[in-house]
Amino acid sequence: MESLGLAPDNSSLPLVLKACARLSAVERGKGIHSSIWNSGLDKDVRIGTALVDFYRKNGLIEI
Repeated sequence: MESLGLAPDNSSLPLVLKACARLSAVERGKGIHSSIWNSGLDKDVRIGTALVDFYRKNGLIEI
């Protein structure tokens, strides 16, 4: 998305995190988490739930 100049939003980010969880793309997911934090979208409930699910599926829930 970013390479196309599109900014991720609260609708697309949960889907991207779900894909990262399925692919076990931990580093990519952590990078997305950092982007979420920096953009201020961390207070969105759907995004927060997707983050918890991402870390849980990858065995990193303590993060």
